[in-house]
Amino acid sequence: MTVKKTTTPQLVVYPLQYIPEVTEGTVPTSGTPIAVGLNSMISIKKDGQWVEVAQLGPEDLAGLTQGPQKYPVQVKYNPVDSNLLKIAVNSANYGTPTGTISTSLSFILAAYFNGTINYIVFSGVRPGQIQYDRDIGKPDVVSIDLVCMSIAAPTSSAPTGLTLVTTFLTGPAWNWLSGGANPLTDGGSSQDCKKFSITVNRNVKEDYTLGNLNPFGTQPHGRRIAWNADCLWDSQSTFESDFAAGTPRTMILTLLTSTSVLTLSNAYKTNYSRDEDVSSDMSIVETATGKAFTVGVT
Repeated sequence: MTVKKTTTPQLVVYPLQYIPEVTEGTVPTSGTPIAVGLNSMISIKKDGQWVEVAQLGPEDLAGLTQGPQKYPVQVKYNPVDSNLLKIAVNSANYGTPTGTISTSLSFILAAYFNGTINYIVFSGVRPGQIQYDRDIGKPDVVSIDLVCMSIAAPTSSAPTGLTLVTTFLTGPAWNWLSGGANPLTDGGSSQDCKKFSITVNRNVKEDYTLGNLNPFGTQPHGRRIAWNADCLWDSQSTFESDFAAGTPRTMILTLLTSTSVLTLSNAYKTNYSRDEDVSSDMSIVETATGKAFTVGVT
């Protein structure tokens, strides 16, 4: 591909954006999408799942059979709101599957190809796994693995009927200071936390039918939650005693003061360690990793 000179130095023209679908796998024809934070990385892949067909005797293959097509997309961004976080983290409602948390999404990426704006649309999208990282002196980072029903080839025609977001979001991105002093609590007790990470796996699987390469649909199949916290070893922590006794706690991480919190219910410490280096002048740090029954973002 030859990238010709354009009137702007950026190749991505508009922010990565998404919109809830009315029909799973079908791009809506009206409405305004929502921008995905301060997007820093996107990886779009197509996998044909080809299967080798061999036979006894000959050394070489007798043929190849095309398998069900998969469309994994990885997105990394710095959050400025909790819109996509809630869709990726919060539990879907199977009884009345309405609203963005239960609804599939369409994503739109606009970029220059040879001096012309082209649009890449992936539809029937559900977040498969999300990781949220908060570390000292850094912006928060959200990494999401998306499971898609289809990814269309780039086209110079914009999605019909949608009012696309054309202005990039501005900061500040949520960061290590956004939740105020001691933003992590464990069992109601504030922790002197240095780093916190949580991974929520929705275990989204594609469903296929005979005669169709693309998925018939996608659905989450059992949410699994894992977390990791590095804290100063001091009197505020009960990580070690909770680990020994198998005591669950409610853990709360304030993402943005007075606006958004992440709550883990029945959070167990499944591993515990304490580290000190004789050559370091840093305080002793204890690390707890664990699992939780439920999680929610507001």
